[in-house]
Amino acid sequence: EIIRRRPSWYGYYLGNFRYLERGDHDWNTRGRDIAEDRLTQVAHVADAIEAKVAIAMIPAPVQVCNPDELTYYPRHINLQDGQNYDKELHQRLTGEMAQRLGFAFYDLIPVLRSVGGGCPYQPKNMHWTAVGHEAVAGYLARSLTEAGFLDVTKE
Repeated sequence: EIIRRRPSWYGYYLGNFRYLERGDHDWNTRGRDIAEDRLTQVAHVADAIEAKVAIAMIPAPVQVCNPDELTYYPRHINLQDGQNYDKELHQRLTGEMAQRLGFAFYDLIPVLRSVGGGCPYQPKNMHWTAVGHEAVAGYLARSLTEAGFLDVTKE
């Protein structure tokens, strides 16, 4: 990584950097179109059975944590470089789809960023810590209850 000035493929994979890259319009639009087709199918089924749909958007670790908090974060990668990366791309695209389809949308970036005590992701993989799980569970329980997805009066 240091000599070649290229990121480690493993760290690039774990951080989901590929999906935050700018410049590959076909990659992003093709994926977005497929996702919207599938979500439209979900919307039709939900309408048929009178169900509500909610999307909880789980961020990549690198969208929440600082580079020094993730041991696999590749050298020479700067997500603040708006010419090469769009840190909010998938939240924005998915949020727009959810709005068009009438789905509730919960972006977990602010929830996970608000966790005290450091990064809510494991430093060596892409999974949440116990604190991250607790924060998301509490947030979704409150949000889904307030929105009428969960009825806490039933046993």
